[in-house]
Amino acid sequence: MTKDEFQVVESILSLFPELCRAADQRRDYVVSLVLAPNHGEPVQGGPGVSAIERFVDGDRESANLKIILDRIVGCLEKLRAEEGRFVERYYFEGQSAYDFEESGSVLYGKRRKVCAKLAGVLSIYHLVREWREVEQIRRLEAAKIVRGGP
Repeated sequence: MTKDEFQVVESILSLFPELCRAADQRRDYVVSLVLAPNHGEPVQGGPGVSAIERFVDGDRESANLKIILDRIVGCLEKLRAEEGRFVERYYFEGQSAYDFEESGSVLYGKRRKVCAKLAGVLSIYHLVREWREVEQIRRLEAAKIVRGGP
């Protein structure tokens, strides 16, 4: 694994909690769009599929987030239990070398080893990058609204 690939995998892992929140928020948003014109009345989307599920599944951003999360979770499931706990503590909870009571070089070695095993997430990097760009634009627009500017 190259240094660049290592950094990409670490970046994706660090974004995982935010990606989970974004998927939940997007689903809530799409559901609100489906329910708003019908005032909460259930609408059928076909045999055995509600309109809500049809719209969520048909929403490009929701679909991309599902692909991203499915790939990350699929890769994480292949880790041994101790490696999974390490990923959770280091990347998801943000613990540092001090929390692990290990030297920087030992911690770096663990990170490299785990990221090499999670190299499968590299295939979704383009989707993660696209999501980050859209989120950046949304945040800038929200900041403009809060400031009261155009």
